[in-house]
Order: sequence, then C-alpha cells, then structure tokens
Amino acid sequence: MSVHWCACPVSVQVEEDGKRERGASGGGGRFGYEYFLADLDGEVRADAWAKEAVRMALVNLSAVAAPAGTLPVVLGAGWPGVLLHEAVGHGLEGDFNRRGTSVFSGQIGEQVASALCTVVDDGTMMNRRGSVAIDDEGTPGQYNVLIENGVLKGYMQDKLNARLMGAAPTGNGRRESYAHLPMPRMTNTYMLAGQSTPQEIIESVEYGIYAPNFGGRSGGYHLRQVCVLDLGSVSD
Repeated sequence: MSVHWCACPVSVQVEEDGKRERGASGGGGRFGYEYFLADLDGEVRADAWAKEAVRMALVNLSAVAAPAGTLPVVLGAGWPGVLLHEAVGHGLEGDFNRRGTSVFSGQIGEQVASALCTVVDDGTMMNRRGSVAIDDEGTPGQYNVLIENGVLKGYMQDKLNARLMGAAPTGNGRRESYAHLPMPRMTNTYMLAGQSTPQEIIESVEYGIYAPNFGGRSGGYHLRQVCVLDLGSVSD
C-alpha cells in the first residue's frame, strides 16, 4: 500500500561564546505543498515554523538546569501528547491486550484513569498524519472512544485480532508495507479537552514543572523546553 503525507521539519543551530544549541519546529499531514505556504496568524506557515525554531534555539542557549526531584508536571498541548501516545495509546492496541501484556488487559468497564480523562482514537480527522479513509484492510476509519471519564471502553482492533477477541474492527488495521501483516495500531490518538483552562491548570500548581514542548519519538522523547511553576505562575 502507499501512504501519502508531507512534512516540513525545521532545525536551526545557534552559537554564542563557543556554546551551541539547536531548536526545531515544523509540521506535516495529508495535504499538498500549498499548506506550508498558507497563512498562519498573519504570516506564511513555514516562516512561522522557522521563527519558532530560532526562538527555541535561543531559549536553549540561555537555559539553566531544571530542578530535580518528584514534582507535579503540567504538559502543554501538541507534541507533549507523545507521552500519551507511548504510555497509554500503545497499551490500548488490541493485540497486546489479547496476549495479556498490556497494563489495560482485561479491564474493560473498569476505572483506569482520572474521571477527568477521556481518550479517543480518531481516524476520520481531516488531513491529520494518522487519518485514514479506510485502514490497510479496507475498514473505514472511525472515531473510537477508548477511555471515557476514566473508564476503559475498548481497544483498537484490526480484523484478525477483533475476531479472536469477539469484538468489531475499529479501523485500526495498519501494515508497514505489502510484505507485512496488518496489526492494530493507532491513527490519531489524543485526550479530549476538559473543563479547566490552561491558566487554571497552571495556577493550581504551587510548585512544579511546566513542559510546553517535547522532542524525540518512540519512547526516546525529551523535554525541549521546561519552565518552573512557582505559586501558580510560570517563571523562566
């Protein structure tokens, strides 16, 4: 099969007094080149990403070590979602649960997270990187609620695993290429917004860490930017 999507990663390096740091930004999805030249808050999207990469590099150049210890952490929107992807999303893929190797195995209908937490996998989102009209087995992409108000509702399934578990396919049959068997894997997996505003969440933390951005992938992620939360406000 062939999957078409475009990406525009931007990486810059800055140097001052012999110290070098890098910054990165960018994006991608299932659209054409025109997406990168479209308007984003009054400027060309690719230019905005380049400016953000430079900003991050300059922030890293003047950054100091983050405090160590066991602290509450507030994650920003966007790339910090990779933590949800790795720590929760893969654990909700059907084959791991059929084999009993997931922490979520055998827990459908049980409370597995905070009541504030609803996690979905949505293959129908327009133009997103994981979106599918049909999955690699011909099952239409679907909007699947995996965890609702903290209660485990179901797993992501391909046709074979769904049949073995007595469940229905969910549009998550993915294959690396024609030479590989399909497996139940994520499309666009994310947590729904709650009732609190970002500012209210920050203000609820007396002392902790705010991580607005992540880098890396496949479990090897790192914090690109960290700020200290002190008495409910963000410090440098």
